[in-house]
Amino acid sequence: MSEEDAVNLVDMGLTLLQARVYLGLLRLGTTRAPRLASIVGVVRPEIYRILRELSARGLVHRSLTSPSTYMAASPNVAVPLLAQQIRERLASFELKSNALMKSLTSITPEHSGVMDHRITLLEAFDRANQEFKQMVTEAEDEYVGITGRDALNQLSNDDLVRPIISASRRKVKVRIITEIDRDNAKVAEQLSRHVELRTSQNILFYIDIVDRKKMLFGPAYLQSDQAIKRRELDLLTTDPRFIAGMHAMFERIWETCPKYAKRRR
Repeated sequence: MSEEDAVNLVDMGLTLLQARVYLGLLRLGTTRAPRLASIVGVVRPEIYRILRELSARGLVHRSLTSPSTYMAASPNVAVPLLAQQIRERLASFELKSNALMKSLTSITPEHSGVMDHRITLLEAFDRANQEFKQMVTEAEDEYVGITGRDALNQLSNDDLVRPIISASRRKVKVRIITEIDRDNAKVAEQLSRHVELRTSQNILFYIDIVDRKKMLFGPAYLQSDQAIKRRELDLLTTDPRFIAGMHAMFERIWETCPKYAKRRR
C-alpha cells in the first residue's frame, strides 16, 4: 500500500491506522477481520474497533453473514464522502466560531481600550486570493506588495491583475517588488504600464499592505499551491504595529531594488 495515499487520507480526516486499514481492505477486497489484522499489523480487538469507526463513516461495508466479512467502499464513493464530511465540519466550526465570538464579545468591557486587531489564518488557496482581491478593490490611498516569481505569473491566471490596475486608475499609489523572468515577463510588462515595479531575487515570502490598515503575508507562492488549492501559512491582520513594521521593511527593500526595465523587442 502507498504511504503517500495513507498520508493523503489522514489529511482528509482519518487517523493513520484508519487510513492503513482502509487501504489494506481496498487491496484485499472482501475479507474477514483476522486476515485484515494480520496484513495491517494490528491486534484483533483493535482491528474490530477501527472497522466499526470506518463503517460508521460509510467507508467500510460489513456483511450480514456469519462469520462477518468486510469490504472497503469504492474510492469513487469514499473520497467524495470524506470531502463532504470535511465541508460539514468546517461549516459547523464556522457556526461555533461566530457564536463564540459573540459570547466572548458580550463579556468584554465596552471601554477597555483594547482594539480588535486579529491575525487570521487562511489555509485555503482561494481564500487568500479572495481576501487579496477585496483588499485591493477597497484600497483608497496605497497598495504595496512583495511577491515571488510564481505568484506574479499566477496573478493573470487568477484574474488578480485587473483589480490592481483598477486601483491604479483610481489614483491609488501602487508599488510592487517582484522577481521577473521569461515566464512572467508578459504580466510584468502589463503591470508596469500602470504601477511602479522594482525587481529582486530569491524572494521567499510575500506581503500585501493596503492603506497601512490591512495586510496579507506568508511564504512565497509556488505553482504546487495552485495545484493542490492549499497553503501552509497565509495570515491576514489589521494590527497597526505589525503593519507599520512590515511597511517600514518594504520601504527599506524598495530603496535598494532596481527599477523594472521592459524587455527590448
